[in-house]
Amino acid sequence: MFPHPRSLVKTFAACLLAALAATPFPAVSAESRLIAVSDGKFRQPHDLTLDPAGRYLYVADLGGHAVKVLDPLTLKTVGIIGAGELRSPHDVEFDAAGRLLVADSGNARIAVYRVEGAGGTLVETWTGGLSSPEGIAAAPDGTAYATDTGKGGIVLFRNGKAVQRIESAGGKQLIRPHDIHRLRDGTLLVVDSGNHRLVVLDKDLRFLAALQGAPWRFNEPKYVSEDESSRLLVADEYNHRILILASGTRDIQLSIATFDTPKGPDKLNKPEGVTVKNDTIWVADTYNDRILSFRISW
Repeated sequence: MFPHPRSLVKTFAACLLAALAATPFPAVSAESRLIAVSDGKFRQPHDLTLDPAGRYLYVADLGGHAVKVLDPLTLKTVGIIGAGELRSPHDVEFDAAGRLLVADSGNARIAVYRVEGAGGTLVETWTGGLSSPEGIAAAPDGTAYATDTGKGGIVLFRNGKAVQRIESAGGKQLIRPHDIHRLRDGTLLVVDSGNHRLVVLDKDLRFLAALQGAPWRFNEPKYVSEDESSRLLVADEYNHRILILASGTRDIQLSIATFDTPKGPDKLNKPEGVTVKNDTIWVADTYNDRILSFRISW
């Protein structure tokens, strides 16, 4: 005699709940508080960065085809860089010389700006065979690294010239790599979005490790940042969250997230960009077309 369908449903539900209860999730060891929301108009803002002095916040405003310059405290727009020159910019990064490097995706190049406060002047462009570059990182020796998102690769630049390229890491083809970030220890972190993982490379683009699967369960991660204590912040786009990972262990310390309809002042909608300084985090809440800042209590 077969069991009644209702009893099968109950048995399945009980097993599912037991499995979920047994799933190991790292304990949250920090709290966040929303402190400011941008007042300007943005169109799918992507990554963002502070200048070395922390005076201004620079935002790659993809749909606005420019870099917006904000007061980092109030999030009011105080300047615009690259209007009429950039097309669908994705990433912004300062190099050791204090120049602003922009992943000028729609123009298939890296645009280099001399920054003057809330303004800037285009002084150089790098191409290197790029197709829709969406990430850029700079090393102290002048070396730079770009994600060639359109072709699925990483390109190393010296003096503005492409000198090396890779298209796979850890035995996997890179799929839509978005960000590349130089960590404090000199290694490189590639956000391999299409493979839902973070890849660690050495300065010569040799594979070292990958973060993927449990416990992070990334879903199209996009851009990353690192704080003064080497904690890692990840904009995990399709999970609608920002993850903060502990130094060394990379355990999850905090998730700034929403898994319901992303409405309200503290709800994220496919965030792509994140940067940090001290106890403040700035987030590009991309599909809510705004910038948010949060205060973190450890």
